[in-house]
Amino acid sequence: MKKFFISITVIFLTIGIFSTTSIVKADDEVSQLFKDFIDECFNDRDNVTVYLGSKDVTDDFFNKYYNMYSKGELLAINNAIEFFNYDITHEIDTLIPSTKASTTRSKTFKSYETKTVNGNKKEWTTMLYCKFTYNSSTGNITSISNPQLNVDFGECGNAFTPRFLNVSTGKEQIGRLSVKYTCSNDVEATYDPPFLPASTWDFGNCSHSYTLSA
Repeated sequence: MKKFFISITVIFLTIGIFSTTSIVKADDEVSQLFKDFIDECFNDRDNVTVYLGSKDVTDDFFNKYYNMYSKGELLAINNAIEFFNYDITHEIDTLIPSTKASTTRSKTFKSYETKTVNGNKKEWTTMLYCKFTYNSSTGNITSISNPQLNVDFGECGNAFTPRFLNVSTGKEQIGRLSVKYTCSNDVEATYDPPFLPASTWDFGNCSHSYTLSA
């Protein structure tokens, strides 16, 4: 009876472990969320920045990984991003019609995040929409909108319910036609597999600083 109970427990634990596996698999498959993001970056590299710590390594990144990308070796790129902790942002312009009195400058800053907790790799994209208006005649900013933060978790796994919380955003004019925007949020997920108690997994804090200029 004791052996039978142990076997059942092992089966349940195995089910739980497999239900937490990342969307990124060992057979060179990656999540749709990552594929879409990396496709955006390689197809619009003039609007992408890559940082390694405080150093801009954008050109080095594209030169180093272009061959891998062209061969479809996306998993290798995905793993390198996590291993080296590359900070990659795609800047997406938003066109808003101007008037005689004012011109609006707006952009969405989209950054890729990935972290492994308890052996399980999860990923998401952070998007910060920023906008300010200025008088084209005087060259002065007339209004700065509060930045809007959104997070896309893609497919996080059957047993996980992810969320972002403790959100803070900021804005600061740093030049005549330049505004610095900041955002910070925590990420956690409820892990609720079959036959096992639910638990909360902490994926840490994400923070970014972007500059929008006219």
